[in-house]
Amino acid sequence: MRKSFIAALCLGAMCASIVMCNGKPAQASTQLYDGKLEISGFAKETVFYRTSWEPGEGGDHDSRFDLALTSLYFESIYKIKESPDMSITWFNGLRYWYEASSSLDDTAHQYIASNDRRRYQMPTHFEDFLTESYLSFVTGPWDIRVGKQIVIWGQLDTSRVADVVNPMDLRRGVPGVDNWEEIKNGLWMIKTSYRSSLPGNLIFENIINPGFYQNIQLPYEATHWGGDHASYSFGPKIKSPGIFHWQQEKWNKDAPNGWNSDNWELGFRVQGYAYDIDWSLLYWNARSDSPIARVHSAIKYSNNFALPAVAALITGSDTVHAKYWDGGKCYSYKRYQTFGGTAQTVIEPLHNSVWRVEWFYELNSPYNTGTKGSKQSLYGVTRQDVGAIALQYNDKYDIPWFTKHIGTGKFFELSFTYMIEHIFNMNPDIVLEGSRNHRQGDPNMQSLSLFMMQQMFNASWTFTFNSSYQPMIKKWFICPTFTYKWPGEHWNTDIGAVVYGGSNNEYVGDAMAHKDSLLFRMRYEF
Repeated sequence: MRKSFIAALCLGAMCASIVMCNGKPAQASTQLYDGKLEISGFAKETVFYRTSWEPGEGGDHDSRFDLALTSLYFESIYKIKESPDMSITWFNGLRYWYEASSSLDDTAHQYIASNDRRRYQMPTHFEDFLTESYLSFVTGPWDIRVGKQIVIWGQLDTSRVADVVNPMDLRRGVPGVDNWEEIKNGLWMIKTSYRSSLPGNLIFENIINPGFYQNIQLPYEATHWGGDHASYSFGPKIKSPGIFHWQQEKWNKDAPNGWNSDNWELGFRVQGYAYDIDWSLLYWNARSDSPIARVHSAIKYSNNFALPAVAALITGSDTVHAKYWDGGKCYSYKRYQTFGGTAQTVIEPLHNSVWRVEWFYELNSPYNTGTKGSKQSLYGVTRQDVGAIALQYNDKYDIPWFTKHIGTGKFFELSFTYMIEHIFNMNPDIVLEGSRNHRQGDPNMQSLSLFMMQQMFNASWTFTFNSSYQPMIKKWFICPTFTYKWPGEHWNTDIGAVVYGGSNNEYVGDAMAHKDSLLFRMRYEF
């Protein structure tokens, strides 16, 4: 009964989306108490309907509804004090979600570990509910914010170059499909900004995190954005969670999550304007968001599950009877430093196009080492300096007849981004295996991304096209989407597709490479 009810809800959302189609979020808010309290938010339904399966994956599902996510978000701004000398406001952001696909798909339900499924379907901790909560004190040139915050330092579409502060949560969304703000975890910090009167209108920004840490959250095995069970299973008939679940569980157990003085983070940024260029320079000192293995203990940990898996295969059991190894930490989250910057300008001779540059230099970034770069033969840890730069071109075009009659005055928008990353003096044994889209043994990574948008019929319809291509590993992704904005300021509906592809190699066969799906979204703003 529950499964039929949820299926009916999802089908209803699909049909409504087909009739209408989505786009940019509407802007709506409500003011109370003579304008002292402003509240806003949204309710959103997101459905992914799988159109293809990896070889062997189809048997792990009995439904093509691969993601059915109901999201609720609420934010409030309360003006505690307003005077010519000082203003004090309190900002709060709260979220809730329910992911229903495992209730629709009885077969996949048994392959997702119970702990993973619980955390995937709905919030389980206070930090899950609370996205942001901070007090803002503004007096003169100072803006001081204390509390849980999401800080955005970069401006690119899908390439995360200068945006280094907040860790990402990729369990229910990814860049290029979802907004950056929806896939970031807030951090408890003190953030100060000082707007000076120096030449260039310099703004000095400082971030102090006294010790709150959160690691990156990767998609769970057998979920939409995660690897399919067939790829990670200990055997074709074994229903127990596969090796990726056991690794991820240990990553999270070993992460220094929560409060500890050793988890401190420190950041600085200065912004300015000179010679028609908006620019910034930044520094960030923090623990890595992702782990590296402590080789000997990690091998023992892996064997703890490999041996029972072999026993299950020999006996024909469909369950791996393994217990968590309590022999200490297997993974470490090392500290490193990042230097970076951004620049943006308009070049009039080139059609008044907007050009952006973002760059970073990671000092002592940690990597595991293995013989010839193989993670099956790990032997240690090394430190490498890593640098990257991204160049983005953004422009608007007046298309004859189309802009006037279909676009109703809205120009066609286009942006193209090229990014290159280089590992300096690379140890040939560092383990990459597709990490950050590197090819094993190659110090260079390149990425190309294209974004297009056209608003139509007085902005009631919007077409967007987002895509990226990694030429070194020959992997690509595209996401075309139509958006319909209902009359008024509350409703938006999307219909689109998410398609992946590339050459038949070990890098294209990773967790998200063949998740081709139809995308349906409906959003109500309040």
